[in-house]
Amino acid sequence: MVELKLMKKYFQISIAIILLISFFYLPILRTFFVQDDYWFISISSPKNIKELLILFFPFREVPWYRPLSSQIFFFVGRIFFGLNPFPFHLVVLFTHFMTVYFLYKFLNLYLGQKQISIIACVLYGIHQLHTVSLSWLAAYPFVLGPVILLLTWYFFLVKRYGYTLLFFSIGLLTHEIFILLPLGLIIFDYFNTRKINSKSWIVLYFIMSTLIVIMRWVLIPTSQTGSVYNFSFSIKFWSALKFYVLRIFGVPMGIDQMSQPVKLLVILLLIGLWVIVSVSAFSFKNKQIEFDKLFLLLLISFLFISPFLLLPEHLAPHYLSFAALGFIPVLAKCMQQVILIFGKRTFVTVMCMYFSLQFIGIGWTFRTHWIFKRAALAKQLILEKKLIHHIGSEEYFALGAGAAEKVYSSK
Repeated sequence: MVELKLMKKYFQISIAIILLISFFYLPILRTFFVQDDYWFISISSPKNIKELLILFFPFREVPWYRPLSSQIFFFVGRIFFGLNPFPFHLVVLFTHFMTVYFLYKFLNLYLGQKQISIIACVLYGIHQLHTVSLSWLAAYPFVLGPVILLLTWYFFLVKRYGYTLLFFSIGLLTHEIFILLPLGLIIFDYFNTRKINSKSWIVLYFIMSTLIVIMRWVLIPTSQTGSVYNFSFSIKFWSALKFYVLRIFGVPMGIDQMSQPVKLLVILLLIGLWVIVSVSAFSFKNKQIEFDKLFLLLLISFLFISPFLLLPEHLAPHYLSFAALGFIPVLAKCMQQVILIFGKRTFVTVMCMYFSLQFIGIGWTFRTHWIFKRAALAKQLILEKKLIHHIGSEEYFALGAGAAEKVYSSK
């Protein structure tokens, strides 16, 4: 009877979290195909097995390697959904729900505290950093990647190394950030046990990562020129770090362009939220082992944002989607401390501040980010059947630099 009540309780919590995320991110369902979407659709239409296998090889036109979450995503999506973006977005949103679910599973196992795990799910699920990655289909690697990362880490934690290998392999085909995972697993293993228990498996992970690096950046390097995706070890590192710290703390992009009343409201919410959270954090007097686990999560968080800190000319909030998996649980622990120190009413107030910040940030991003302006423009041009435009124009970029014309002419 007690177990049934607990199941009912957690089912209700799960539904509440799903509804909350859906409320914040419902507008993503209206976003049309835009820019890179058309290029991926145009190259992801194999006519035979050979062409299907080619999708798993690096394309010189782009500097990254994400065949499963890009080419295969659009290939399978087009089979089932045609050129209707709405069901694509449903898949993206469902994937985000899965990330939130497995974040709970991982944290509940690792920290052993359901309350922190649930709070972390809410904080991560509605964070404004996801706005573009949930809306722009070409950014799906930053939605699928986190759930694969959590599954890999979960099975590593329970010592199911065969499943760890399976999801790590999927991860390498999902996002190049997985190249860093073997290092993360070494850090994770050593901090928890003061030794490396799975040396042979980690060696295998390193070999697999090395093969991906050789294939992508040595044998089949990108033909892209320019400095946007070039790693840069310079003073700009600090400006990139500042950018991502502000984003993870909830400061919306382009806050300077907000109207004065909204800007003032955001600043007051930020001050109120982080003053209370900081006081709670400094009052942390729990077991050393729990502190060590939270510190490890922050260390892993820095590991997964570090490559993007070296791309100071290409900054984007959704690049935090991996790193936030380590930072958000620490914030959730601080939120739990708010309950212990100030009481439940203050906790509810702080959560309302957080919700308000994310709601304002998400809405502001929807109104001002270039991807949504170009998506609206692309939809208008498709409806008007105006697919050819001057190179370099806004219409040209919105339609994927000519890719939309190929997609709709072969429809």
